[in-house]
Amino acid sequence: MDFDLQATLLAYERTLRSDPHNVPALCEIGKALNQLKRPQEARKCYKAAVEAFKRAIRTGDAEAALSMETSIYIAFVRTVEDENHYYRCFSDWRDDMAKLGRRFRNEQPAAGNANRIAFYLHTGFMLGHTEVMFKMLENIPRERRENLVLRIYVLTKFDQMFLDRAQKIGVEVVLLATCVPGGHSSRWVDRYCYLRDHLRHDGMGVCIWVSSPDLAAFALSMRLAPVQIFWALRFHAIAGPFIDGYITYGAKHDLTQVFGKQEWRVCPVPLAIDASPVADVAQAELRAYFPEKFLLGTLAREDKINSAPFLACVAKILQQNPAAGFIWTGQSRHAGIERYFHEAGVGERCHFAGWVDTRLYASTLDLFLETFPLGCGITGYQALGAATPLLSYFAPNTVFGMQFWHEFPGTAASGRAVSDDVLSKYPVLCAKDAEHYVALAHRLIDDPAFRGAVGAAGKRFFDDEIGNAGYYSGRFLDTIAEIARTTLGARSNATTSTSS
Repeated sequence: MDFDLQATLLAYERTLRSDPHNVPALCEIGKALNQLKRPQEARKCYKAAVEAFKRAIRTGDAEAALSMETSIYIAFVRTVEDENHYYRCFSDWRDDMAKLGRRFRNEQPAAGNANRIAFYLHTGFMLGHTEVMFKMLENIPRERRENLVLRIYVLTKFDQMFLDRAQKIGVEVVLLATCVPGGHSSRWVDRYCYLRDHLRHDGMGVCIWVSSPDLAAFALSMRLAPVQIFWALRFHAIAGPFIDGYITYGAKHDLTQVFGKQEWRVCPVPLAIDASPVADVAQAELRAYFPEKFLLGTLAREDKINSAPFLACVAKILQQNPAAGFIWTGQSRHAGIERYFHEAGVGERCHFAGWVDTRLYASTLDLFLETFPLGCGITGYQALGAATPLLSYFAPNTVFGMQFWHEFPGTAASGRAVSDDVLSKYPVLCAKDAEHYVALAHRLIDDPAFRGAVGAAGKRFFDDEIGNAGYYSGRFLDTIAEIARTTLGARSNATTSTSS
């Protein structure tokens, strides 16, 4: 979306003066202001939106509050890829939404069948977190799968690809937007009440809330199931007495991580999803759309790509290599990213592709540039699986960091620089800093033999990693079972103590 600064500022002043409780307008204007690098005005929009949101909570208007929370999350929270930012924002309203959710509480039985597990999702589309979820479920050992009842519950939109994937592995999907009286026009509050009652009717002992933090404090405070687990595949903004267990992603060697004051159990996730090749003809057709001889690319959300140090590196790489082009993706155009490239003089060689088939694009690129400080996850592994050279970065949440960060204890905290020679021994090509990132990219563009060696090493790493999917699934189920045992055991002991 192309935002005009003067028009946006006029809309900002008019809205704050005459309509300061219009949360949709405040969110739209605030998002535009952030992209136009006007943080002070954007912050005022955020504060006004949160004030209106909390007023709806205080008056008990749950439907309006749920709608406002999602709008504020999309416009102001999700646009900054930072753990502390997420936590600070949700701290502004998390406890209030939990209190509102408790008004709709219908006490669940103290005990529950831990082998009956519900996965809750806002939407049913094949995105990164749903790819991970399905990979976990389809790799459950057969003898263990026979004792489990697994269901997926989707709040709003979905597509056929998602339903087909679930059917293929024998997992039922309950679509709340079609089940609840009123269908797609039903209120969110009614859908959550239906979900709560349906889970109880189905005897689901465990409810796993998958990733998205918005709406969680309200819904989980209603007590959807005897055991409630938050599974974070991104940031860790939600915690409270309404959650019985916390699961996060991480490296295989990690057992727990602490975010804020809350300990989360680590379950490494399968990011190497699919090893099947992409057809040569599809790659050739895609390649024909772009005029440059050498194609760099980053396949990620626009908010992740909008990282100042990363964009600076991309601009320098393109400036040094005038025959190269850069493909970037996202749900919508980001005015700040486009402006940055144009001001750097490389805008004509930067191509926004939108929401794409990332496996096809990853196999077509000549070089995948991973974002930093937050890396690319599944799309980075798709590049590795296609033998497309991937350039990672020395940070804890990149492709390199998620696998090897534990081998460098204290390095970042101490300020010590890791050497090029040490990093070169790893199967994932990793830059130690921004200058090294640009230099490695230039070498990959200029040296076909080096590029081929990096791609081959990455492919071997991917092939090894895809074989770990069964281990990841088993560890995930073990963690769920342990949380359920601990939670239900503590309740049983408390009931016995009270009775005696």
